[in-house]
Amino acid sequence: MRKIITLLLLIAVLFTSCSGDFKQKMPYEYSDDGTWEGIFLGFWHGMNENYVFWDVDKTDWDNVYRTYLPLFKDLGKYENDEEKNEKAARYFFDIVKGLSDGHLSVTLNLEDDIQGIKAFNISPGFIRLAKRTGTSDDDIFNENYEDGSLINVIQYLPPEAMRENAYNILAYDFGFSFRDASHNLKTDIKNHSDFINAEGKTILLYSSRYPIGTTVTRSWGNVTYYNTAEVIGSSGKVNDCFSSWTLMIVLKNTLKDATNPDGTHIYNTDIESIHFAGLSKANENIPSDIVYTCFSDFFITGYVEDEKTKPGVYEYLSSFHDIKANPNAKGMIVDIRSNGGGYNLDREYLFGDIMKEKQLFGYQKTKTGDNRLDFSGLLPVYVYPEAENMSSVYNNTDATHLYNKPFAVLTNCYSVSNAEMTVFLAKSMPKGCHIGATTFGGQGTLGSTFLELNAGQFTVGKYISQVYTPFAQIVDINGVSHEGEGCVPDIEVEFNQSNFEQGIDNRLDKAFSWVDENSIK
Repeated sequence: MRKIITLLLLIAVLFTSCSGDFKQKMPYEYSDDGTWEGIFLGFWHGMNENYVFWDVDKTDWDNVYRTYLPLFKDLGKYENDEEKNEKAARYFFDIVKGLSDGHLSVTLNLEDDIQGIKAFNISPGFIRLAKRTGTSDDDIFNENYEDGSLINVIQYLPPEAMRENAYNILAYDFGFSFRDASHNLKTDIKNHSDFINAEGKTILLYSSRYPIGTTVTRSWGNVTYYNTAEVIGSSGKVNDCFSSWTLMIVLKNTLKDATNPDGTHIYNTDIESIHFAGLSKANENIPSDIVYTCFSDFFITGYVEDEKTKPGVYEYLSSFHDIKANPNAKGMIVDIRSNGGGYNLDREYLFGDIMKEKQLFGYQKTKTGDNRLDFSGLLPVYVYPEAENMSSVYNNTDATHLYNKPFAVLTNCYSVSNAEMTVFLAKSMPKGCHIGATTFGGQGTLGSTFLELNAGQFTVGKYISQVYTPFAQIVDINGVSHEGEGCVPDIEVEFNQSNFEQGIDNRLDKAFSWVDENSIK
């Protein structure tokens, strides 16, 4: 009898799951009727099922449904109506602005007489950052709505978010300047009578040994292209601060539609990435023998995977490793102010060589079902030793002596994503310290769509072209989430723009002094 009942229950479940009345609707399907109500429902259900921060987000999502469904219903059909568009944009702005997700970006497409379709982008992370300067929601929305993008909101961001980045740190602190890369590579490279398409990326390398640039920076077939004109100041102040140093500049060459009269291509060239590392030299401001690295992003993995840039990035990593392997090194400073993140694997390339064994620095949670709180347990996240896999690049030398020495991470309000994971890493190490300012507050793991991962990015038809959100939540080694709030430093140092632009870097000075003082304990 028990078997019969079980079978009947199974059949009931099967028929229920196949019934059209109970079919799970995708977010885009809610917008099929072309009403603002349908668009809102698509967004609400998409977030309800795919958002990975509901266990830490303080938003009452059910109340959002009750409050905004009648408001969107009153707007009627989606159409070219400026008054309705602005109301809808403001409703979505008010819904999204308080969500914890620092990566979240919602792109709402509005019909417009001039642009055809006007894309209105909403980012709670940027809204929070602008509000740190005391800016009101109304001012942020008005500027945001006028342009559609976040460009007009930039004026409200804290000064450190705009000024304190890798380019300016290397310029004001160490005397580098970077030419406008657009003067470079206007056309294809000529190989005898043939022209070589130069679209892609170029790595430029500089060092204390080769201040005007060295090694092959890019090759196409049997053609080698050298470039030594992008960096000024490599023979100056930096050599008073570091006994040895290395600098990598990555140029991105983008093919334009136009061509030259001879049929060759024309390119735009921009600096995509900057990585610097050095071993400090004692002077009136800096103590000696401290490893310092400053970089704009975590894009190393992409350059390793590209055969055209792999030799250059390996040479940089080799030089960086040699600096870390110096037995006199007292500790390390990782300067990731205004670093916007990038590849997770970069942590291995940049820090794996100082690890003796895998280093636990946090945990990851993912969605396991469509219910709001269907989460997995805490899954450990590690940085793995990279030295074994990179022994030929690292010349078989060892840098693990740094592991037990002071390890300082320097951040500002615009340090986000993998930069914040590096804060987690520092806090998991024997002598780790976080110095500077509270970070941005976006630590989720980004990936593919909700169809593949049961969470993350989704769309609502043609009306919301992207809801950009992580598929996994990352918490620190203590299981604490810092999403939407940022990582609070152990030692807070205020940003002084006037001092910074005169080469007086209060935050960096504090990091050097902290490492020096703690290296003898």
